[in-house]
Amino acid sequence: YRAWGDAIDSFCNGSLAALDTLEELLLTLPPAISIASLKSENPEAFLRFENSFPALLNETARWPLPIRTRALHHLGEVRRVAMAQQTLESIQDESTPETRRDAMRRIGELSNESHASLRDLYNVSTNEVEQIIGIVQSDPNVLGARLMGGGFGGNVLVLTTSAHADSLIERVQTEYYAPQDRDGVGEGSVMISTPGK
Repeated sequence: YRAWGDAIDSFCNGSLAALDTLEELLLTLPPAISIASLKSENPEAFLRFENSFPALLNETARWPLPIRTRALHHLGEVRRVAMAQQTLESIQDESTPETRRDAMRRIGELSNESHASLRDLYNVSTNEVEQIIGIVQSDPNVLGARLMGGGFGGNVLVLTTSAHADSLIERVQTEYYAPQDRDGVGEGSVMISTPGK
């Protein structure tokens, strides 16, 4: 517990190396925990859990909770966000088109890693999401893609250039929506967002 607190403090003070310590600690967690073991082995934690998440106690299909992989996913997201922040900060001032392009490639890689973690460690992807991810990630002009939203469906965020957005939308329409007799753009399922500064 002390090592965990020290690593959290170190990370909050700017040390990304502290995330490695946190990962080592998370690997000592049991792969899963049941309601009974949580209640008997950690009664104080169980009481806080019961007060904070009463509905989850009734979701018997979710038990035992795979706490190790869930925790590793969250730690990975913290690491990816910190790396993305560093990457974006590196191009704020006197950057060149090449450094901005390299930074966006790195953000795309982090997006792909995030999606893989959501799929493999958190188990919240669906066949439909994976189909769309497969279509967009096979496009050489896509820098990255990930599931967004609450999981078990949701949205897919795709990072590409404005020059390639229309051809990518056409590809997704042709390969995903058209076989279902759907118009992705017309129904509002496909949207373009442009990031600001």
